[in-house]
Amino acid sequence: MIMYIVQQGDTLAIIANRFNVSVQKIIENNWIRKDLVIYPGQILFIPRDGYDCGASYPYSMLQPVAKREVLYAVQRGDTLAVIARRFDTTVDGIVEANYLEGAGATIYPGQILRIPIIEFQ
Repeated sequence: MIMYIVQQGDTLAIIANRFNVSVQKIIENNWIRKDLVIYPGQILFIPRDGYDCGASYPYSMLQPVAKREVLYAVQRGDTLAVIARRFDTTVDGIVEANYLEGAGATIYPGQILRIPIIEFQ
């Protein structure tokens, strides 16, 4: 499994082609919005044929738990509110998941955040 940070201009199809894997396999291994939109800074786990990606795989501890989280590399200009809106979650959820000191906490470009996903019923 490869950890890939989405870049400006990337789409699921472009990434799938780059790594010779199907879009469906990427979706199966990540939380992806229903509209299939991905964002620069979003970290995707790209499955690789022939590799065991089970619990013994070095990056398995970073893989989002049951697709209920997204790992995200903060981009320049991001705020907690912007990130929360982008991923349909709450600022409080991001603060709690990352042990930040409240909604006004300073975040930095390149900082990796866990983004909890709220599934709407």
